[in-house]
Amino acid sequence: MPHTDTQRQIFGAVLVCLGAATALQARTMGFELDMLHVAICFAGAGLFVFDAPQRITMSQRADKR
Repeated sequence: MPHTDTQRQIFGAVLVCLGAATALQARTMGFELDMLHVAICFAGAGLFVFDAPQRITMSQRADKR
């Protein structure tokens, strides 16, 4: 399993956590939520979700050899 796929999934999870933490702090502290933080959260979710099937198919190919 290549490390780049795992690193992308971890990076996606970190982006989701940062976006969620900022959104929660914006709500509790009362400042306006910037759309950049929402976009960061969605980008992280996309990295996390779309790299998972790629990892699965690559491991299946390695098993067939």
